[in-house]
Amino acid sequence: MDWSRRLLAVLVVGLVVLAGCSAGSQDTPTPEPVVDDTPPATATPAAPGATPTATPTVPEGPPYEPPLNASEVLRAHEYAVLKGGSYSFRTALRVREPSSNWTLHDVWTVRAALMDGPMYLTRDSTVSNNHIVFVNATGTGYEPAVINGKESFKRPREALTDPRRFVTPSLEPFIRGINFTADGTITRDGQTVYVYTATNKSQFAPGLLNLRYYRNGSIRNASARLLIAESGAIQEFDYRINGTDLEGDTIIYRAPFAYDDVGSTEVPEPPWLEEARDVLDE
Repeated sequence: MDWSRRLLAVLVVGLVVLAGCSAGSQDTPTPEPVVDDTPPATATPAAPGATPTATPTVPEGPPYEPPLNASEVLRAHEYAVLKGGSYSFRTALRVREPSSNWTLHDVWTVRAALMDGPMYLTRDSTVSNNHIVFVNATGTGYEPAVINGKESFKRPREALTDPRRFVTPSLEPFIRGINFTADGTITRDGQTVYVYTATNKSQFAPGLLNLRYYRNGSIRNASARLLIAESGAIQEFDYRINGTDLEGDTIIYRAPFAYDDVGSTEVPEPPWLEEARDVLDE
């Protein structure tokens, strides 16, 4: 089993959905695939308080009639999150081979307040270095690190310190490439949530299934689920593939996004922050 080739191939698959979410680190103990130092969101809205170049308009929110307009859906999501002023975000890449129990994961979580700046970010990954980052109201970042064999702190990379980077998920190719079906509504926290699903691989554009890690024509199942709150905020997107890889093994692939607590997220200070300030703010 060529695990190094498998890992590189899975990274290619992951970048399709996470749009280059992997963030490298300066404290790399062992060689690993070179990955982009860009978090998983792609669109960066204008900074709060910036002068707009045109009069902003309130985008039309759900319900949407399929086929979904990706730009319309993402504009409404961005507007809802910015209006809310805070959010919790989670995205995860998980790959599993049932026959050998081989697994891979890359999980990001973000809690952010957009107006006054605090953000707490974590990354738990088997494909790159882990991160725990706190950013204060002035945009100063702190990250625990091991330096010269001792536990200490460092300034995080700039890509990990801007809470606006995570406002809009990198879902445009998926909303465009999946022929979603409107599947009714559910109620969450007293709010109507619109459900859109795709349960047959015929509903997916070929480019979304033509992943280099899978053997041609080997995709057995593909599904996606998109939940959009009545405010326009995307609550969940879940994308799953089941197929055969280049070595003939069954691979189950999943990459979900989720937004929670839009407008009500609190960002507590980590217990190590005072020590980090003593080290870095001298």
